[in-house]
Amino acid sequence: MQPNAIEQPHDTQTPGVPSMEAPRRGVLRLEYFTEAEVQAELDYMKRDFLRQFEKPGGPLFIHPKDGTVMGLVPGGRFLAGGSGSDEGGGAPFFVELPAYYMALHPVTNGQYKRFVDATGHRPPDEGYQPVWKGKTFPSDKVDHPVVCVSWEDAQAYCTWAGLRLPSEWEVEKTYRGLDRREYPWGAEIDWDKCRNDKNKGNGTTCGVWEYPLGCSPFGHYQMSGNVWEWCADWYDGNAYGRYKRGDLRPPTAGDRRVLRGGSWPLQRGLLPERPPLQQCPDAPRPPPRLTLRRAHNPLHYI
Repeated sequence: MQPNAIEQPHDTQTPGVPSMEAPRRGVLRLEYFTEAEVQAELDYMKRDFLRQFEKPGGPLFIHPKDGTVMGLVPGGRFLAGGSGSDEGGGAPFFVELPAYYMALHPVTNGQYKRFVDATGHRPPDEGYQPVWKGKTFPSDKVDHPVVCVSWEDAQAYCTWAGLRLPSEWEVEKTYRGLDRREYPWGAEIDWDKCRNDKNKGNGTTCGVWEYPLGCSPFGHYQMSGNVWEWCADWYDGNAYGRYKRGDLRPPTAGDRRVLRGGSWPLQRGLLPERPPLQQCPDAPRPPPRLTLRRAHNPLHYI
């Protein structure tokens, strides 16, 4: 940039009166630069800002492989379980987890396309109301969560990205926070804070950054509503009963995997309980409206 582009203060102020020019020392006058130079400077500022998020350690970091923004969930105890028959029934119980990073939002169509293009993995163009046709999708859906992915698809994406699917407990803690709230945003249902059948209009999914007032206590978007999300765990309707009795070992086998989060066509399923729908990971046709969210251990950077 030109040396004379730094605006210099004037010396015309009245004696004894503070100069209004002083705060402007060092201000860059944009009219001195071409549009290309301005854009180059903005790009540099963006890279410089994002550099602080390149490695785990702070509250946020950006994973380099797929651009996922990861939010830290601190280690410690939280209250798990609920009144449902497959949630242990009755009073909640304490579970202690180490710190972990959870993706701030579900995987988008744009991110999933990078995976498909890089690996040749099958596109999510089968199932109920698929968004993709072959390896393409409408441009206005680039920031919507990818749907029609099986558990195996989700696992393959995480392997490629150097991440992993979250455990059911990690999802529950991220959803509830430390005060065992019923909804990510608080104690009462508020249909305007998540994507659901009451506010979707003629649409289906929405962009992953929408409904910011419905974020969880740790700042994660759409932990409730919009799309069901895969967990790493095998589904066992009796697992939470065992957890409550002190046996905290997760199921080691099964024929279904756990889902969490609810979905845009539903007026139910927005509570933190385990949903009634589970799906075999090797189903021949991927179920509708299922997506994935990623987790990462902050002590082991991949």
